[in-house]
Amino acid sequence: MNIPLGIIAIIASLYLLKNIKGNVGKFDIKGFLLTGIGFALFMAGIEFLASTSDKLIRPLGIIAIGLVLMVLAVKHVKTAKNPLFSFDAMQHKTFRLTVFGGSVMRVALGSAPFLVPLMLQLGLSYSPVEAGSLLLWLFAGNLAIKPATTWIMNTFGFKRVLVVNGVLIALGFVALAMINHSTSSFTIAVILFVNGITRSMHLTLINTIAFADVPPNKMRDANTLGAILMQMNRGLGITLSALAIAAAAFILGQSANMPNLQTFTLSMMFMAAVALVSIYDSLMLSKEDGDSVLNKRKAKKARQT
Repeated sequence: MNIPLGIIAIIASLYLLKNIKGNVGKFDIKGFLLTGIGFALFMAGIEFLASTSDKLIRPLGIIAIGLVLMVLAVKHVKTAKNPLFSFDAMQHKTFRLTVFGGSVMRVALGSAPFLVPLMLQLGLSYSPVEAGSLLLWLFAGNLAIKPATTWIMNTFGFKRVLVVNGVLIALGFVALAMINHSTSSFTIAVILFVNGITRSMHLTLINTIAFADVPPNKMRDANTLGAILMQMNRGLGITLSALAIAAAAFILGQSANMPNLQTFTLSMMFMAAVALVSIYDSLMLSKEDGDSVLNKRKAKKARQT
């Protein structure tokens, strides 16, 4: 599916985007290699750690090498003349929210499409078709809330919605953890639909507030850093899900290769805790943070002038 969509995007870019040339310097090959290889090794190490229970030296060594390369990448970016990206946007509180708390929440949300089908198939003995059909309700919730998202942001503001919605996401994972063999397919579909609503709401708010206070001259670097983190978060969501299953199996004295419903219950509770941790940054926001991109703020300024 990605091939035709990618071709359409390239064609649209050729027609819609202007080719503005500027003095941006040479491509930062060193920063690119340090960042890419470092994160790839870090991810691979975590995945190996989730799939082994005795030989820990190799995965821990790979994780350590990955972390060292990423630290070197950060140092390089801070001192390079034409770095791959810049951390200047981090001085803005609203952007930092998406880097720290936002990344933690993306990791938690990225685990759902991985954990839910596995739980339905391995924990509840659903067929792949049945599990896939139920998972569609998660994405149906994503789409259903889209028309109301802007109104909700303008009515209640970023801080209130992020905090309340973050709690609802954590409760959604708890609800998934409470599913058992007697839970009807209808109930599971409702839980997934509501989880899809809160999932979509949070991602939209994070992506919107990220650039609310970033000035135009820093937007390019902020966008690059944000895109890098977003891709990392998606990968970490799946990788940490596998690690959560392995950890749950270890705690329960079971095999990670044959997880049962108890394993997924504990994994969902772990993701609920991760989602709650992410709310801390949202609590640090003021009620006015991010209002520069909300219609109510613009309307208020218009009335004052």
